[in-house]
Amino acid sequence: MIAGAIFVGGAVGMEIVGEPMESDSLLYNLTTMVEEGMEMFGIILFTRALLQYLKSNQIDVQPS
Repeated sequence: MIAGAIFVGGAVGMEIVGEPMESDSLLYNLTTMVEEGMEMFGIILFTRALLQYLKSNQIDVQPS
């Protein structure tokens, strides 16, 4: 849930914040950097949670 909130917060929330800015300003570039960072961090947290779930339930993942 937290990973999804961070991802969506970065994708939607920071997009709304950066929308009215000029695309060549420093502040716009900083908000874009924060947006992308939040999205990547959300994906990392989600992947980590999935791997911990697989480990805790001793689910064996084999390539097909």
